[in-house]
Amino acid sequence: MVGEKRGGGRGRGQGRPPKNKKQTEEIPANNEENDVNIEEGNEEEELRLEPVVVKAISVQVRKIFKDILPPDRTKAEKGTTKEGANEEGDRVNSSNKEQEEEEVLIINAKGKGSGTKGPKGCDYKAFKGCNPPPFDGKKDAVVTCHWVSAMEAVIAISECREDQAVKFAAHSFTEEALYWWNTVKQSKTTADVEGLRWEDLKELVTKHFCPKNEIDKIEREFLTLKAGRMNHRQCTSKFNEMSRLVPRLVNTEERRLKLYVEGLPPRVRTHVKAHAPRTFDSAVEISGIVWDDVLEA
Repeated sequence: MVGEKRGGGRGRGQGRPPKNKKQTEEIPANNEENDVNIEEGNEEEELRLEPVVVKAISVQVRKIFKDILPPDRTKAEKGTTKEGANEEGDRVNSSNKEQEEEEVLIINAKGKGSGTKGPKGCDYKAFKGCNPPPFDGKKDAVVTCHWVSAMEAVIAISECREDQAVKFAAHSFTEEALYWWNTVKQSKTTADVEGLRWEDLKELVTKHFCPKNEIDKIEREFLTLKAGRMNHRQCTSKFNEMSRLVPRLVNTEERRLKLYVEGLPPRVRTHVKAHAPRTFDSAVEISGIVWDDVLEA
């Protein structure tokens, strides 16, 4: 029994690690901690990025957040950095440009829209509702010019677009004018006909139905226009009507004023010149005031 206890005691004694051995085991542990500290120190040194890199990363992070977070959260991020502000501005400008392009496509496709420059366009039913005048091409140059003026008024009232005006106005051609228009279309390609604008059609109509010999006759009559037995309203209306036929003779305010005053009755003309009007409208006003008084005196 005693032997067993001693043996057991020695066994327990042998199981205890000596102090020196324990110290030798603790030394490697300290070395491991030192190695960890050294590695952590190295990692800290490696994570110290340049300011430029950090700034670039922050911009990218903000960009990702703007795509992920709701609009309320992203509003607070706008304008925080110069790069972010520029990117936001570019994005808004791009979005606005795309929206404008879509609006243009819609307007071109449907002929409708609001807030845009120029006529919005109309359909033929609306154009027809403005009573476009017919044109048969059988009358003289004066009638032709009257038709042109009346058609321009319809185009303006209906808000017809430039690319619609020719097609709609051509529906007013009858008889001789219609035969002429069909000949014009046959001499041009489909693309050329579709590319015609109102100013082009007006020039074609005037050139064909207002021949030079008739224009020369109107010019001579206009240059020698006298009031005669006409009253003031009739005289002024006749002057305006003929001036539209020969626009090159009244292409300046000075020439228009001079020709009008020269056509007034002598006694009226004397009073108007005494007031030395500087514009056509002022000459019309002055002549209207003195017309009846001077001629009846």
